[in-house]
Amino acid sequence: MEPGSAASAVSLAADLELATAELRTLRAERDRLKMGMVRLRETEAERDRLREALKESEEKLESALKEGGQAGVTSGEHSQAIDTGESIGR
Repeated sequence: MEPGSAASAVSLAADLELATAELRTLRAERDRLKMGMVRLRETEAERDRLREALKESEEKLESALKEGGQAGVTSGEHSQAIDTGESIGR
């Protein structure tokens, strides 16, 4: 082996080791980012489920309040009829 080629081989080996280390670092970063994306998708799905549950709860509450308001009117009519001695539905 010639003196110049030995130095060249050592240099290439060092370059290869450096490139391999960089590749390992990049793969680790890629894997970390993939896991982050998985967590993000799961969080977004949970957010969507919670938004839907909130919407359903608001609709149920609105419905209950409307029913309660109608019952209140009916109770009010009944109370008024008792106070005045009238029959309900006149």
